[in-house]
Amino acid sequence: MKVTKSVLLAVATMGVGVVCLTSSNTHAATKVNPIPRVLQGSWVGTYQHRPFMYKLTKYKVQSGLTANGHWKSKPMTFYVKTAQSTVSHSKYSLFTVSKQTNKRGYWKLRLLNSRDNLYFKPVKHNGKAALYKYHIDKEYSTPKLDNGYFYRK
Repeated sequence: MKVTKSVLLAVATMGVGVVCLTSSNTHAATKVNPIPRVLQGSWVGTYQHRPFMYKLTKYKVQSGLTANGHWKSKPMTFYVKTAQSTVSHSKYSLFTVSKQTNKRGYWKLRLLNSRDNLYFKPVKHNGKAALYKYHIDKEYSTPKLDNGYFYRK
């Protein structure tokens, strides 16, 4: 009888430990900030005087050159950092999303590897819904402001 009680106590303790570990991982995954709905969709504009498109979904950003509203080549793809995306995607393709807009109304997407920040703000431009984007491009010898309007596709 004593052996049975000891085994039952050990199994119950392990079961509680597994439940605690599982619930904490689930809780951590729910703390991720998805891309806000106002930013989601396909947005077309120009980048360095070339046609360019951003496609934002709940947990993914794709960007690249376009021709007639379609991808000209395979777009660059970035994923919101979650417990699952950390395992399945390269650390170079992960980013985080701010919890809320900054005081000027911009949402911040931070690329984890390069620590570059992209700022997006939904606006009206020339009477159309637009997405204003800016970031400081550090690829040049002196940092350069990169900004522009992107319109719904």
